[in-house]
Amino acid sequence: MFSKKWESENLSLEAYLTADRKIGFGLKVSTIDAEKADCFSGRGISNLIISDSDKILVRIISNFGVSRDFKLNGTARDEALEELGRCCFTNYLFFEKQLKATSVLRNLFSSNDKIFEEEVAKFLNEINLSWLKEKEVEIEPCSIEEYRFFSLDVLDSVEVNRTSFRFNSLFGSTVRLWEPLGQHISPNTLPLLRQSLGPDHFVSTTFKKKNKAKMLLSLKKRQKQSELATNRVDAIRNEGIQAAQEDMEIHNAEIFEIDMNVVFYGSKKEEVEKRAYEGRGKLKVLGHFGVEHNTSFKAFTGTRIGAPVNYSFVEEEKDLDTYIPIYGFSPSKLYSQTKRSLPFHRLSNDVEYFDLYKEHDANSNFSAVVIGKMGRGKSVLLNSLIDCMLMDEDLKIMLVDVKGSFKRTVSRYSNKVYSLELGKATGLNPFRVIKESMDTNKKVELLKEFIKVLVKKPDEKYLDSEIVSIIEQNLKNYIESNPAKPGLTDFVKFSKDLPRIETLRRWCTGGALEMIFSGNVMGSKDPQITYFNFEDISTASDSEVSGAVISAILCEYYAKLNSKPTAEKLVFIVDETPFFVTESFDFFKLINKNIRKLNGSMILAAQSSSDLIVNNDQSLIDNVSTYFLFSVDGAKEYYKEVFKLSDFDYERILACQGETGDFSTFMLKDGLGFRKCYLRLTKSEYWKATSRAIDIEKLESLKKAVPLLSDNECYEILKRGGM
Repeated sequence: MFSKKWESENLSLEAYLTADRKIGFGLKVSTIDAEKADCFSGRGISNLIISDSDKILVRIISNFGVSRDFKLNGTARDEALEELGRCCFTNYLFFEKQLKATSVLRNLFSSNDKIFEEEVAKFLNEINLSWLKEKEVEIEPCSIEEYRFFSLDVLDSVEVNRTSFRFNSLFGSTVRLWEPLGQHISPNTLPLLRQSLGPDHFVSTTFKKKNKAKMLLSLKKRQKQSELATNRVDAIRNEGIQAAQEDMEIHNAEIFEIDMNVVFYGSKKEEVEKRAYEGRGKLKVLGHFGVEHNTSFKAFTGTRIGAPVNYSFVEEEKDLDTYIPIYGFSPSKLYSQTKRSLPFHRLSNDVEYFDLYKEHDANSNFSAVVIGKMGRGKSVLLNSLIDCMLMDEDLKIMLVDVKGSFKRTVSRYSNKVYSLELGKATGLNPFRVIKESMDTNKKVELLKEFIKVLVKKPDEKYLDSEIVSIIEQNLKNYIESNPAKPGLTDFVKFSKDLPRIETLRRWCTGGALEMIFSGNVMGSKDPQITYFNFEDISTASDSEVSGAVISAILCEYYAKLNSKPTAEKLVFIVDETPFFVTESFDFFKLINKNIRKLNGSMILAAQSSSDLIVNNDQSLIDNVSTYFLFSVDGAKEYYKEVFKLSDFDYERILACQGETGDFSTFMLKDGLGFRKCYLRLTKSEYWKATSRAIDIEKLESLKKAVPLLSDNECYEILKRGGM
């Protein structure tokens, strides 16, 4: 094999020339996520093959194996990822063309750089790589070492056995597609099959466009032969020939010659051969496959660059995506990974990094909804997400919780914890927004929502517009008076003809609930995470108090959004939202509406989607760009409508199951598509994050028995099966 480097304005290519006058080059390309929203739109990567000339051969080789080169990204889960491991795809696209003139060959071998560059330039002009660029697929030129690895020369070092071969320290066994199924197959089928085959295999598919005129002549000859058919099989074949002929003549369809092989490899010969035979059975949904025997080594030879198309079948262009191995259930490379990203596994066991702040996605509002029944893994996900986000020093979190599920997470950091009780001052003062630099109308809007929560009666859905108008005017007058120490008590004293004044006085100094909004104002020097624990007021009888407090917290959050440095990110997380949303729904809507502009984010977690819908208003769901869906709830059609799902999407959520202490499964829906994800956990991670009552009981019992043990020491004992 002869090769030279060729520079273009976009790529630095190492082109090659084989001894039998084939010129070519190769590209390493990233996997195209089969669950990405527009993955197969416009026939997918087959456009790349269709646009090429019938003189060009395209060979795609995709390896699926355990990653032995794990690049860590400085996230909170790096240590866990090293323990859990990952699999990944490595994909190669090779383009080849047969040269004719022997004089050109002599010139190339005489190291004539100019002629070599001219031939490569001509070749490149015949290839359309625009689809890869449009889909933002990462492209990297192959090296001469990779060409040598995939060349026919390696066959000299291969030792052939009956149904396997040996190359250096590895054994391999080839399964090839003899005949396709003869019907349309979803492009998602091959990626799904590859997961079932497991790691340590590669798929090689070669495509070559057939000359249309010659193909039509061939079809007409075959049709004449099939017209004499006397059995049903030949009759069906004749129908297929007629359909192909019609597509070519009427619809201008292209026909392609395809050679497809799957090669299993490993260190143990018997195991590799067993996997090959099992794989043949799994692959039958694509067609008739056979394990290659040593009497013919052509199938494996066909996976080498420079090799001819040895065994082939023909397909129309509309079915090409079925055989392209570059699609997989692996993460998109669209967004860069950050140290605040949450890593989780995909169906392929590859790792995706989720960043709530998708700054390159114009359609993302940096907010998310988490839906899942108890025990499905919501709290573990949120705990893991919090740990990861806090790796970003420019990010702060306000966390609201009903059950105390995050007490242990927060205790790992030196943070401010507010355990809310009826007789205890919260330090919250919503009226401090008056001192912030923001528009007066915005201040009025915020404080209006807060006052509405305080005065609204339990059976009221909406306040009368006249009452709201009077509240707004009093707030505006109070703000314009520039009070020295703004607060609820001072506002009530200042205001005139304020509706439901007696109800408001209950929350003021001297009232029954005066402690709720008294005490020191929360300082501006806040820690990285501020935790509001409603555990002690989480009964139905305290809904009035909880509604008032969450409204005050929302005011506090919005005040911080407006006063923080521009680059700082502020995330507001609310777990078990029905406890809060019903009382303060309008306030949540107001905050969520323009949250991205201020570099803020809101994460709402609930057991049911209905917990986020009040009076048939589902704007808290509609105005979010990311959904973590652990389970379905309510009527099927209604749930589908709320989250804009197909029947297939719904069934995939329904099938989500986890294994306590090992992993949880969820469907992630965002601008990149709808994909199945696994939050795989190490034992240490699980014990740090679990909120299950039985687990908490074990932790507390261990601490009681051995008081001097630290939390981490307790986790180590429990992960080894102690208690």
